[in-house]
Amino acid sequence: MARVNCYLCETPGAQGATADDGNRQRVTCRSGSCGEYVVTQRAIRRLVEGGPNKVVLVEMVQRANARSRVLDISVADDGLVQTTELAPAD
Repeated sequence: MARVNCYLCETPGAQGATADDGNRQRVTCRSGSCGEYVVTQRAIRRLVEGGPNKVVLVEMVQRANARSRVLDISVADDGLVQTTELAPAD
């Protein structure tokens, strides 16, 4: 796992692991106000550019994590950010 700044709350020292043949990163933020999520490379670019509302995404991550799920953040073909809750891998 590599150390990265959280793409949502920008906390340093989050853990990022490459998944889906390099198309996604599974991020575990160490901030108590964020959490664990999966994000595509395209969504990372949008987050860095300041596109989507990060505060709303952090809230969605927290809600998903509270249900023992992981939020998957991606970008649809029309360019809009989309989210899906994933069940934990067994």
